[in-house]
Order: sequence, then structure tokens, then C-alpha cells
Amino acid sequence: MVFSAVALALAGCSAQPALPQPTTPPASVAPPADGGTYTTPREIVAKLQTAGVSCGDYTPIAAPIGALDRGQCQSGELVISTFAREGDVQAQVELYQKVGEELDQSANVIAGLNWTIHTTDTADLDRAWKTLGGRHIQ
Repeated sequence: MVFSAVALALAGCSAQPALPQPTTPPASVAPPADGGTYTTPREIVAKLQTAGVSCGDYTPIAAPIGALDRGQCQSGELVISTFAREGDVQAQVELYQKVGEELDQSANVIAGLNWTIHTTDTADLDRAWKTLGGRHIQ
């Protein structure tokens, strides 16, 4: 009889409407500080387009020197590369820096763990960096 009374009491409790749970808006997901890794430049292009960086004319570059894969868009003004090793990424960054110094320009590079983006458009580079993370090298 005691069991029946407890069961009835609990059943009565569960019949009450549940209180609404507070909702929290989803936090924006920050890009990885190190930029993470990507398999191909096309993966990076997809992310760039969500950030408003135009790359509809993406064209692969055949036999990229020093990279696993490389492509360009914006009539060659934006170059995206993926690499086998972080050391290859650093070598590419240093090349962009050297050329920039020789031309008295900024390097304008973002580097992730296995990729780089180079462009002369600093606004696009900033949007890309905010979306992809990585090192922003000027």
C-alpha cells in the first residue's frame, strides 16, 4: 500500500508541465589559432566564400613547386597552397617575405599548419584570416 501511495505521488509530480529551459544563442566558433589543416586548396576556397572572399574563378596550378597542391583565383591575385610538412609552409612564407622586401611591399600571407594564402588584397586577407585563423604575416 505504501508503494502504491509513493507511485501515485510521483506520477502526480510528473504530470505537471515542465518549466521551459532557458535558451542560449550559439556562440560563434572561432577559427583555430594555428589555422588547422586542409587537404586541398578547394576546401579553403569553400571557407573563403562563406567569408565573402570571391574565388569563383578558382584554377588549379599544375605541378606546383614546393607544394602538394596550389591554385589561384581573382585572376591570379589570390594564391592558395597546401603542403606536406610545416617546414614547407615556412619556406613558402619566407619566399613571400623575401619577394615582398625586394618589391618594397608587404608579404600579405596567412599560414596554417599545412597551407598558405597570399593576396595583394589586404581586405580579403583580413577576412580570410578571421575565418581560417593561422598566422597573419605582413
